[in-house]
Amino acid sequence: MTTPVPSARLHADELAGLRPLSGCTILDVGCGGGGFLQELLRHGADAIGLETDEGQLARARAAGIDASRLRIGRAGALPFPDASLDVVCCIFTLHHFAPDEQMRAFDEAARTLRPGGGLFVVEPTPHGPMSEVLKPLEDETEVRTRSIALLEDGAVAGLARRARRPYEVTRTVSGPDELIRTMIDVDPARAGRAADPAVRDAVRQRFETHAETLDGGVRLLRQPCIAFFFERA
Repeated sequence: MTTPVPSARLHADELAGLRPLSGCTILDVGCGGGGFLQELLRHGADAIGLETDEGQLARARAAGIDASRLRIGRAGALPFPDASLDVVCCIFTLHHFAPDEQMRAFDEAARTLRPGGGLFVVEPTPHGPMSEVLKPLEDETEVRTRSIALLEDGAVAGLARRARRPYEVTRTVSGPDELIRTMIDVDPARAGRAADPAVRDAVRQRFETHAETLDGGVRLLRQPCIAFFFERA
């Protein structure tokens, strides 16, 4: 098997296939550890990351993202002027928002995008190996289904859908315990559920069923996703 491409790179390359990124001002909403930001910078973009608290931004700084590129804020109240951004990105984040916050996020994207700018949203599907492994820890079937249905509908005020592209990302880990630690790093609220031995055992069992084994014993999980691109008129 060929070496898996990091998911952040796949997302950035997918966006680059929709529009040139060099010189563009791009906001990554929910930037987490900064992997996608680093890929946007690799493409020559003027990339900015947004998170809701300092704890999350600390992960991005630890990964080497300059603090000047990081902001505190929420998708439903972006701390940017009108028509100041070329692209707003939500990578695996929209389904974490409540329905009213999702609509405010769309309104804020439309407000802050320049004419011809775009909203790039990537959502994981409700099913697939990664999703099945993590369901005992956090079952996101309902919220992902709702978010994808909203994007499929395409009724986003001030924005017109220009592209829909399904593809697959992968994650490599040494085993289920590393996967659980990673999920807690992304969302510390999962720590309580992860402390339940029954939950950990269920994740481990599902991991052995769904994870592929690569050379050297590294394990791989696949996650189908769908990218949507909306353009401001």
